[in-house]
Amino acid sequence: MQSGIAEQREDCMDREVGLKARLLLGGYKTGRGALAAIGLNDSYAGRRIKGALNAFGAFLTRALLSSGKRHVKVQGQEMAIAGRRAPSAAFGLDMILGRYETEIVQWFEQTVKPGMSVLDLGAHVGFYTLLSAKLVGAGGKVYAFEPEPENFAVLSSNVERTQYRNVRLVHKAITDHAGTIDLYISPQGNDRHSVYKNPRSVVKESAVQVPTTSVDEFLAEENWPRIDVIKMDIEGAEPIGIRGMAKLLARSERLKLLIEYAPELLQGSGVAPDKFLSDLYEMGFELTSIEPSGIRRHVPERSFSEFAKESHQRGAANIECDWDLGRANERSAAVVSLDSSIHRRDR
Repeated sequence: MQSGIAEQREDCMDREVGLKARLLLGGYKTGRGALAAIGLNDSYAGRRIKGALNAFGAFLTRALLSSGKRHVKVQGQEMAIAGRRAPSAAFGLDMILGRYETEIVQWFEQTVKPGMSVLDLGAHVGFYTLLSAKLVGAGGKVYAFEPEPENFAVLSSNVERTQYRNVRLVHKAITDHAGTIDLYISPQGNDRHSVYKNPRSVVKESAVQVPTTSVDEFLAEENWPRIDVIKMDIEGAEPIGIRGMAKLLARSERLKLLIEYAPELLQGSGVAPDKFLSDLYEMGFELTSIEPSGIRRHVPERSFSEFAKESHQRGAANIECDWDLGRANERSAAVVSLDSSIHRRDR
């Protein structure tokens, strides 16, 4: 009897929190949509409004979590999504409502198989870490990297709660070298911290020094385990993260790399968004956009500039980067041949 009453109370609380989350998310998206509609997205005033809206959204999300639903369910397992700092409204409210990046969840379910090894670079509080751990099973392995101390504590707690034994947690930022670096703490959400200070940001950010490593240096210390899938969401540091995995790519016949592609964050790190796509292509990757609808759209070399502009307008995109060592060697040879031809012509 007591158990039934407790379950009814929990269901009632879940419905109440869900309703509040829908209202908050609706208001947040309406505000962001209005800025875009009147052409203020990229103006100084628009960025100030967006910054304030994001910070207020994170505050309301934290208040909502404190008042009721402290944990959310991921693949039937409960996890925390906030410590002292809350996630951004877009992340937190979609998580509460159980509809966070459903197209990417589907991608993981289709791509990650039992026995695989996965790198989760920018693990945050562990949403994709836990999903990957479930999918690879006892015979697989997940390496989860998260530099921010509070996020790492929540991540560790979530992994401990689920009792997965196939997860290795690494409290470091991914760059192209081992050392230390300043991590800028965003008041707009605990999912927005970055090793780069966004010059376009109008919201004051504090900084904390964190240890760093590269994928190559870490895997060398682990005696080069096979890696099948990499998820990379490191807030604009993707170029240096990829630069730090050159040896892994040279050792891998095939692998899948999933990147959150955010043009504004790339610009903040000093990298032109379309140039980043070109660099990935020249390295040997084939690029496919995973659309919010779940549709997979090939991104050809001729459309990189257009895709960069489109992604900037909507904030970010998720790109599957398919690595094939044979294709990479062919493209590298073609680039060398072209460079030699140009050099001979200019002599």
